Amino acid sequence: MNPALIVTVIQLIQAMLTAAPKVAELVKQGKDLISALFTNKLISKEEQDAMHAWVDGLAAMHAAGIVPPHWTVEPDPE
Repeated sequence: MNPALIVTVIQLIQAMLTAAPKVAELVKQGKDLISALFTNKLISKEEQDAMHAWVDGLAAMHAAGIVPPHWTVEPDPE
């Protein structure tokens, strides 16, 4: 799979996690999507593992109440 498609999948999963209150179900759906990409030979095992780890990390941050800095809006410097 090309890097642009991987970024698109990651952005889609980020949007899903941000928008929905049922994070656990979305994490499962996101990981199922990633697994389906691997099963259909669209990504490698290494890419699948890395993307699963990334989703797990986001879920852990959400569970801990941590908002990634790149998801926050900061005021313009004066």
